[in-house]
Amino acid sequence: RAINAGIFATGKIKKQSIYSSFIYLGVLAIIYLSYKLGMPVETAYYLSCIVYAVTLLMRSLILKQLIPSFSLRLYFYRVVLPILLIAVLISIPVYYVIAHMPQGFLRLIVVGLVDVLVGGFSVLFIALDNNQRRTLYEKVIALLSVRRDK
Repeated sequence: RAINAGIFATGKIKKQSIYSSFIYLGVLAIIYLSYKLGMPVETAYYLSCIVYAVTLLMRSLILKQLIPSFSLRLYFYRVVLPILLIAVLISIPVYYVIAHMPQGFLRLIVVGLVDVLVGGFSVLFIALDNNQRRTLYEKVIALLSVRRDK
């Protein structure tokens, strides 16, 4: 969304809109073809992830053209890399639970809890910098003190 906001702020959205629309519509054809070839249902998710990554790269390059001071390297290290790291960190314990628990409602609850806990702590310690973490702590403390006063 931040990339889109940056492109929209320049007022030059035509190229980005055309490219994104073409890519997003193209993925539907690719998914349909994969189903026709007998590929499993989850192939749609894999293809969608690849297409979204390509679209993110395309939008980043367009933003770099429109705003030369935009640093692709800094964006990758501060945004994309932490997101990928968090996704991997969440996937490992979730996969472990899925592999070692029988299918059912209890597994659904445990996977949800593991996902939220690992994801929350990962975001807290990987995605947020010290200032953002401090602001979050202050807001949580303020929220808890307001609830205590009632």
